[in-house]
Amino acid sequence: MTLEDFKDDVLKRFTRELADQLFLYIERDRDLMHEYLAILGKENGTDETNQVLVLALKKYFGLNEQGESHSPKSVILSSYTQFINPVEEGLPLNPGSR
Repeated sequence: MTLEDFKDDVLKRFTRELADQLFLYIERDRDLMHEYLAILGKENGTDETNQVLVLALKKYFGLNEQGESHSPKSVILSSYTQFINPVEEGLPLNPGSR
């Protein structure tokens, strides 16, 4: 395997797990987790809150949905959307990306 192949493989795998990683990040940060739970208690339920966060992640990084994983590492999730970078699909970056 070349460095170029390795780089591509790492980025593909990482991109697919970005949603799970976002929620793991929230869980591991005491302040963020506190705010997340406070929002759940006053604004939206878990599903709605998680959907808003995942949509924001998708738009922020200009990603396309690729599938669903039912094996998250995050305890906040029962499943998560897997993403792919549009460049991997031979497409231009999403217009909504930064």
